[in-house]
Amino acid sequence: MSDKTFDVFLSYAHKDAAVARTLASELKEQGVSVWLDQDSLRPGDDWDLKIHEHLQQSSNVVMLVSVNSLTSQSTLYEMGVAMQHARQNPDVRIFPVLIGGVENSALPGPLRLLNAIESSPNHLEAASTEIAQIVTDAKRSHNEG
Repeated sequence: MSDKTFDVFLSYAHKDAAVARTLASELKEQGVSVWLDQDSLRPGDDWDLKIHEHLQQSSNVVMLVSVNSLTSQSTLYEMGVAMQHARQNPDVRIFPVLIGGVENSALPGPLRLLNAIESSPNHLEAASTEIAQIVTDAKRSHNEG
């Protein structure tokens, strides 16, 4: 994990940009480095290339799952890319964070097999704390090993 630039790659639907920004901010406050497209992508960037590049640079993926993300072709594509990345890199952990009443059963295919974190768009503190703790424990374990 130490060769990674980011602790977390944050995936979300653009209609949930404000919620993603809040979650990223809460994670950063707890010492977790976060890749968020709002901070990095510039006009003219090849979105697909940057997604792949930054997934490679991230130790974990947080998928903010809402009705918006489940109906966004771009976000569903990004979820698929992230799942493929995690299958090829077993150390990469994916954290689905369900917001807005989305049920685990609504997740696409293999995402349903992951233990999800249920949250709400206005109360992300518990989700960010849980993710930060797992990320911190994994970094500590990796550094000790």
